[in-house]
Amino acid sequence: MNKPIVDILIPTYRPGQEFEELLLGLLKQTYPVRNILIVNTNASLWDSRFEQIVPNLYVDHVEQRQFDHGGTRAAMADSSDADLLLFMTQDAIPADEMLVEHLVMQFSLPQVKAAYARQLPKPGCSTLEAYTRGFNYPPESDIKVSPPGGGKTTLLRDLIRALSDGEGHPALRVGVADERGE
Repeated sequence: MNKPIVDILIPTYRPGQEFEELLLGLLKQTYPVRNILIVNTNASLWDSRFEQIVPNLYVDHVEQRQFDHGGTRAAMADSSDADLLLFMTQDAIPADEMLVEHLVMQFSLPQVKAAYARQLPKPGCSTLEAYTRGFNYPPESDIKVSPPGGGKTTLLRDLIRALSDGEGHPALRVGVADERGE
């Protein structure tokens, strides 16, 4: 079997130093990446140096009014014919050179339709960010199987409990109202 072709897709807005670190991390990957496709909001906020860092980087500039989180990502996916699409955010810096390789390996299992990498909290981040990163991206690899709608309520409940119980931080008063008024 041929190795799957991988494109990386990254929407950006005011990319800065972290984005440069991301590009440098992608250069070190052990698994080949065919193209890095960027949709950048506002050409005046783009640093053309980025295009010299990575030879296979292609950027499309759009106006802010044209950007839509889901719609822009869908258009990016439609623009690629790669076997696997790796969506990233502009501040997701690879922890090592095996990021792409580890993600591609997950697709050797026939039941895997999507895979994601662990996103680590930045040093000095808020308690809320640290908790949600830890909950959504645990240290152990896992295959999540859930019917539609399974998981969001659990995340919210556990997050509220952790914030109000003061796990590793001062306890916070937390109130939630959902669309059902509960």
